[in-house]
Amino acid sequence: RRFPRRFTAGWPEPRPTRKPPLKARLPMAATRSFVAPLLRIAGPVALARLGILGMATVDLIVVGQQAPDELPYQLLAGVPVYVFLVAAIGLLQGVQVLAARSIGERNPLGAGLVLRRGLILAIVAGAVSVAATWGAGARVFEILGIESALAEPSARVLRVLVLSVPLHLLYIAATYFLEAIKKPGISTAIMWVANAVNLALNLLWVPEHGAVGSAWATVGARVFLSAALLLCIFLMRESVTFGVRKNPGAGPGYGALLAVGAPAAVSQAAEAGAFQAMKVIAGR
Repeated sequence: RRFPRRFTAGWPEPRPTRKPPLKARLPMAATRSFVAPLLRIAGPVALARLGILGMATVDLIVVGQQAPDELPYQLLAGVPVYVFLVAAIGLLQGVQVLAARSIGERNPLGAGLVLRRGLILAIVAGAVSVAATWGAGARVFEILGIESALAEPSARVLRVLVLSVPLHLLYIAATYFLEAIKKPGISTAIMWVANAVNLALNLLWVPEHGAVGSAWATVGARVFLSAALLLCIFLMRESVTFGVRKNPGAGPGYGALLAVGAPAAVSQAAEAGAFQAMKVIAGR
């Protein structure tokens, strides 16, 4: 605000302010240095997620070509499996977050402890999925309004396909650990080799066994997927540093894992359920 001159007589003249140069205000050079490391991590992560979708797509293509009459059974069998799977993937999100936090706190052994507890959580969540699915059987589909003629054969495929859920969750927990220690390329490479295994098993079993053969191909591919990745983690040079081969020290507990993962599980289950509902509507 400017005052009348009679009130400001004798005041010193204000000194002109000078803005700092643009280069001093916007240190872009410091920001650009993070782009390359970010892409080195994000690129393999995106390819690995694409491999998960690729495995399911190959199953549908092979069944659609070799046993087209059984394609509805496979699609309906995937409804509860994918909801369980996506929810449990969210539940394991804490492995990535807390392992990275432990490394940032200069506690690498804590990252190994997070991996161990994440693997146990994956086994428990997978076992719950298998038990719930086998216990419900065809009633899962009948409750949703699917006729018995379609529900019974879909349930036979479901009982096999759900066996792959614990195996895939072991892969997810191990993948989150590798992403936290900035080695995502290992899981990406194994995922695409597993896609090749899945394709070969589909071509071998689907012509004779139909959708059930495709479900067994998924189980076989995920056996390879989880076993190969866990073996790589155990044998890598950094496994001692992160406490993979020995009993690690202190670190985050199951409560911390669930505090991060439970909200993600609810959110992702709702999203997956919305998409899978379209299959149910089509089946009715």
